[in-house]
Amino acid sequence: MDVRLATFSSDEINRYGYSIGVQALAGALEQAWEGTPMFVSHDYHRLLGVSRPIGLQLHASRALLRGEICLATTDDDVVHAELFARRFFARKILEVDPDEKAALLALLKEAPSVNSWMMRRECVTVIDAGIAKRQFPDLFPTNDADKRSLINISELDAIAPGVFKIGELVVFAHRYFRRSLSQINNTNEAFLRKFIELKKNSELVVKIALDPDSLGLASSYLTPIELEYWRGPKFDDDLTSIPVGVSVHKASERERFFHCVDRTEFFWHTQNGTRSFECEELLDQESLGIGADAYGCRYAHSIIDDGTGLPNHLDGAIRVYDTEQYLERIDTDISKAGKKSHYVKLWRVDGPLELATWKELVCDFYRGNPLPGEYLSAPPQDAMAGTQEPELQAPRSDLMPLEIAERNSVQIAVSYHYSDEYPDVPACGLVPGIGVNDNGISIKTIELSALDLVKLTQRELGHQILLSPDIVHVAIEDMDINHPLVIFSGASAATAANTWKSALSKICERFNSRGEKRFITANVGIDYGEVTIRFAFAGFAGPLANAATNLEAFPASLDQIGIWCTSSYDYLKQNFDNTGLASEVSDLFRLDGTFRLDRPYIDPSLLLIDEKNTVSIRLPPEEVLVAEALDVGQLSAVTSVYVRACTCAGCNSSYLSCSCSALVDEDVSVSCERIEKFRLVMTERPADRLPA
Repeated sequence: MDVRLATFSSDEINRYGYSIGVQALAGALEQAWEGTPMFVSHDYHRLLGVSRPIGLQLHASRALLRGEICLATTDDDVVHAELFARRFFARKILEVDPDEKAALLALLKEAPSVNSWMMRRECVTVIDAGIAKRQFPDLFPTNDADKRSLINISELDAIAPGVFKIGELVVFAHRYFRRSLSQINNTNEAFLRKFIELKKNSELVVKIALDPDSLGLASSYLTPIELEYWRGPKFDDDLTSIPVGVSVHKASERERFFHCVDRTEFFWHTQNGTRSFECEELLDQESLGIGADAYGCRYAHSIIDDGTGLPNHLDGAIRVYDTEQYLERIDTDISKAGKKSHYVKLWRVDGPLELATWKELVCDFYRGNPLPGEYLSAPPQDAMAGTQEPELQAPRSDLMPLEIAERNSVQIAVSYHYSDEYPDVPACGLVPGIGVNDNGISIKTIELSALDLVKLTQRELGHQILLSPDIVHVAIEDMDINHPLVIFSGASAATAANTWKSALSKICERFNSRGEKRFITANVGIDYGEVTIRFAFAGFAGPLANAATNLEAFPASLDQIGIWCTSSYDYLKQNFDNTGLASEVSDLFRLDGTFRLDRPYIDPSLLLIDEKNTVSIRLPPEEVLVAEALDVGQLSAVTSVYVRACTCAGCNSSYLSCSCSALVDEDVSVSCERIEKFRLVMTERPADRLPA
């Protein structure tokens, strides 16, 4: 399973026209943190893997939703993802509210057949062969493969694109308007919205095919939201430059993956003395919504008025081929293909159409496929607006530490986790340690400087906090401190966590009063029963001291998490620098919901030791920027060691287990007697910059 960290910001959501606040994001996180399946291009038949929102990351300039993306890369991965997807469908789509189910069934003239099923899509919907035709026979004068089956759009009351209200029921646009021609997918909203608006033009006759096999409950309608959109290209009004004959446009690898398009063929010809246009999209996989032996290809046809030069007819359909027919079809072009398919007409417009409208309808009908827009002379940059690949930044050198700007700024993360990840957390609290990889061996560590927060919390609680017995103490000669996760459980877990927050404030204030520009990450978890919430903090000591002091207390109950997130976000926006979004906002967050600043380790092969035991670094030629930063003092190489034994000067016992703190207690110092594994790390803040 390929596991990746994903980021989505509330600002990006708002760009799409949906104003979603932090509390709403927190509510969505609470509902979905166990995970949801991922599908290619919102197509429920094309499972990609599983995603899980982990938590919210709050910064004065932005709120980020952070998640885990797990891509199925092996056969076993696919099996597990499919099982997960089935459970998701059973819970989210096929599980219908009993009252709404009863209300829908009560409105039907005839009971559904034994093969019927119900689902929640735009509305609570019953799916059954011919059920809408039995309920409203006047709307379905023939079968759906007959062009006379289309209904004038002016006779329908559209409450949404493709959703038409009749009393307390709704009928839907034909299922072939949906991705993969499937009942469970969303409709082609981009096309249907513009198509329905055409009824305002009295010169046009606008007709559509309805779905005979589904009926919905009008009162249950909810607007589907897809945060990936097909934005139709913009055109000029010139058709004269398009040549007569057949043109074939091949899809790119990206278009084939996302939209299963192999190519699109365009054919201008004269039919009965009139110029005609045909366009057909050919796929590179079956239309899984109607079966494993069916290729449903979108097809458009238009007639141009010789007198005006404008289209006076345009229609769209699906040509469904079985495998044998499709193999024949792809071996020829549209001019010679004939009509060897099951043809289902979906819509038509008769009357004078403006060329811009004509082009928009054609391209929106082919949602996701930019080739019609490319053929009809759309500006290349608009052809797939909103779906462009993100700009890639040059990768940072492995030897270059994360740049942390010294600003009045604090970050907070709130994340959801299964409590059984650490099933035996004692009521006194647990420090499991920060997992690191040391030459292929996984070990748990705690920084020597991080013991002060643990010790001060223990003092205020009046009892010891359990450290993982195999934890390794690390000393690093820089000014950064990664405080490990501390987890509290039991009835007093929230109270203990608030004691930890108070201790964090005192520790940070102590650093600030000494003029130490320490960058600090700190993490605490509260076990609420089945769910553990982790709270992570990051910032320089001064701002972090203020935040830890003034933020509201951690909630005593799980249902208050969203409120806490909202108040914390408001506090950050009101009290800290919100200019820009530094790279550390993303790079500090970890998949376990904690903040951690990684130090770049210098590989021993890069170190040279002369006869005087002087250590120098031999950098590869490509590390020019690192070498320059070392030369001017922007970067420093400092030591990092494992501390096996050290003595407290205050009590003359092991500092690793005593209650003394070298930071807050007078006349307490530490001497290390046994250290191991000398290594060098890169930093921008070496410890020699501490005040005298």
